[in-house]
Amino acid sequence: AVAAAQKIVQIASDRHRRGVLMQKDVDVAELTLVDERAQLIGLLGRQRTLRVALIGALGGGFDAAPAAPAHAARGV
Repeated sequence: AVAAAQKIVQIASDRHRRGVLMQKDVDVAELTLVDERAQLIGLLGRQRTLRVALIGALGGGFDAAPAAPAHAARGV
């Protein structure tokens, strides 16, 4: 949806430069693009939140590196 909104803004801007559309039409297209981007950001945030919840529910952790074996930690 974001890509489509970007294309609409581009087309509206081109038509405005040629005198076919008024500035308000370009503004409406740009507002639609901003709204689509905001929705995408919200969905990405929700996806990440759900992914973290799923990993936690499955017993997973969030350690950056795997735990060292016990004998390596003691220097054996």
